[in-house]
Amino acid sequence: MTSIAVYSCFFGDPEPFNAQAMGAGQNYDRVLFTDRHDIKPDGIETRLCSSAALGPLYESRRAKLMPHRMLAGYDWAIYVDNRASLTKTPHDIFAGLGASTKPGRYVYGHPERTRVYDELDVCFRLGHLDETQWRNLDKLYKRNALPASLTLTHNAVMLYRAGDAKTEIMSEMWFEMFLRYCWRDQLTMQLAEHLSGTPAIRMNGDLSDIATWPVFQPKERSKALNPPGLVKPGGRLSYARLQFKMAKMRRKALIRAQQARR
Repeated sequence: MTSIAVYSCFFGDPEPFNAQAMGAGQNYDRVLFTDRHDIKPDGIETRLCSSAALGPLYESRRAKLMPHRMLAGYDWAIYVDNRASLTKTPHDIFAGLGASTKPGRYVYGHPERTRVYDELDVCFRLGHLDETQWRNLDKLYKRNALPASLTLTHNAVMLYRAGDAKTEIMSEMWFEMFLRYCWRDQLTMQLAEHLSGTPAIRMNGDLSDIATWPVFQPKERSKALNPPGLVKPGGRLSYARLQFKMAKMRRKALIRAQQARR
């Protein structure tokens, strides 16, 4: 019998905990990785993980990116972000893939963008990256001749079928790059795919075919995760608000200049 784990990660306090993220749990296991001792949802196995060394944001990606380590023994592992909720059972999802599913990682394409360069610029414009991170990643993509064929993915839900050593190597590389370069894992996935020579399998359709996304608004998470200087200050007129707007305008100007040189 095929063993299946649907899992999620909840570290720190980025938004309310979503107990419905992993579905009903019929004929599959639900596993939550967390550093929170106070979260023990019924019917879900809770695995406590210390975030003391890396911090909640970075530690939360360990299980997300490396299910072969954290969920060894399962045939399938389906990651579901806390901001998503499955609307189909794992068995229905697998049926949509067809009978010839091979070991590896399965992902949906990004709903708005296909190029990782575009995602990099959007993340910088919105303040999710600082200028050093943005420039370093831009240089890294160019230096490694990142191919356009490795399209941007939507990583809120990812499927992993165990049994492919190359995918495990790619996953380890992805986690290392995530720790080194920035806290947006979608900005290092394509690079890890390219350098490892092991691309994830892009599924047909859209994430909305199997899950609701997002169940929380982006602003709720932004206030919890972004550094104070990158969160829009309140109030109509204030020096802090003016500084925020000026910084945003500067980022836009830098992006336009960089795009012209690519």
